[in-house]
Amino acid sequence: MASKTQLIICTFDGDTKAEAASTAIQALDEQLGTLKLGNIAILNKGADGNVTFWETEELREYRRDNKFGIVLGWLMGAANTLVGAPLGVAPGVNAGAAFGTEASLQRDVGFPDQTLRQLGEQLHAGSSALVTLVDPDHSATVVAELEQLGGTIMHGQLPPETVAALMGES
Repeated sequence: MASKTQLIICTFDGDTKAEAASTAIQALDEQLGTLKLGNIAILNKGADGNVTFWETEELREYRRDNKFGIVLGWLMGAANTLVGAPLGVAPGVNAGAAFGTEASLQRDVGFPDQTLRQLGEQLHAGSSALVTLVDPDHSATVVAELEQLGGTIMHGQLPPETVAALMGES
């Protein structure tokens, strides 16, 4: 991200609208190739008041760890097969995938989960929010897209040390 980064928080009435907005701005980023979107978090507060969230950074980390675990498991299974163990490759792949999944669940990458949980608690029941970091030179494009999608937007520039703290990098 640039020396200063734009934090955008956009709330929506409806617990699935933030996810649709995330898809829309990611598609816009792919189309333009210039937005330089940072991590995107989607928060949902159900009608029952239950808060859930996910982040693009954590999804990327999960996929990376899962692939690493599968490859590691395949190698373990292949090694077992070479030495005559009766298990074969499949159990090694399954064990490796489980290892990769567990490893990714142990790390909090992206925005701190506690911060997202606190933000989610502030939402009205049955609503959602999108939180992202954007290069300031392109934030107006993202804000315009989110406004067109019916969101209520709060945004402002953050100094690098605040971005680092927000991303859990202290």
